[in-house]
Amino acid sequence: MTQKTDNFANLEFFLPFEPTHGCPCPFVFNVQKIKEVIEITSINRLPPVYHPFFGIYDLRGTPLPLLSLEFLMSDGKWTKEEALETFERDWSGYKIIVLDVQGFYVGVVAAWVGRILDPKKIEYLPSPGTLNGNRAGFVNGLIKSDNRMYYMLDIEYVLAELNGGFIEKSNLKSPVEKRFTGLNVLVAEDSRLFQKKALKFFESLGFQVTLAENGEAALRTYMENPKKFDLIFADIEMPIRNGVSFIQEVRRTDHGKDVPVIFNSSLSNEGLIRDITQQNLGDYIVKYDELRIVELLNRLLDSNRLGGSRQAA
Repeated sequence: MTQKTDNFANLEFFLPFEPTHGCPCPFVFNVQKIKEVIEITSINRLPPVYHPFFGIYDLRGTPLPLLSLEFLMSDGKWTKEEALETFERDWSGYKIIVLDVQGFYVGVVAAWVGRILDPKKIEYLPSPGTLNGNRAGFVNGLIKSDNRMYYMLDIEYVLAELNGGFIEKSNLKSPVEKRFTGLNVLVAEDSRLFQKKALKFFESLGFQVTLAENGEAALRTYMENPKKFDLIFADIEMPIRNGVSFIQEVRRTDHGKDVPVIFNSSLSNEGLIRDITQQNLGDYIVKYDELRIVELLNRLLDSNRLGGSRQAA
């Protein structure tokens, strides 16, 4: 098995930040999603009606919408007074974390940005199952480093909840032909949003769906009955074990050498995608394009790579 490249190793690096000064619950982003971190110099302010987007930053000719995450600190809703205060605030001294989310750029404003955490000192923790309420979906895991706890922020969930237009709705035509009835898919996904989307999507195609909330749980599920699954559908950014590491372990097994794998991730890093495809770990789709997924599934089925042994029988 080919050793990890730098692109794979970078999946274990996280950048800590605080949305507000003295935030009691700092967050982290995976560095694969971060394009750069810049100081705020000047911004073009948006009217308060667009909160929590409060401005546009000119990123070398690219308009970058700026998002304040302070609404996560309370009930997820902003009052008119809070929106006006954000609009009028002096943002000097703040930083912008430029994220690439499904090929779209968005700037998350941070009062403090720390150094990248040492992956050797990171302890991965699952999001507590006792958390509930509308805000629970914003956190899809926890990490601990040097006795400090950081929340893994599900930015796709945040943007979907804000209806910001980043997370597309299904582009499938209805009804969908159920060509895949009787096939089993293992879905490795930590985001509650995309767990629900994947479950509904694959069931609409006729699949039997097994969900796993991270790569470690998916690996355990797969190893218990590897011949059960005709397809693996995996996210990449997940706590405990990421999707690449999960599939690398699957490929080391006899049955796992040939099982079709589709990576479905918001990461659009060309180097990461190239390494995944060149090492025959699986196909790659920047989430979440259901039409492209169906086209790929049809190609796999028509080429006997998906459920081939069952068809032959």
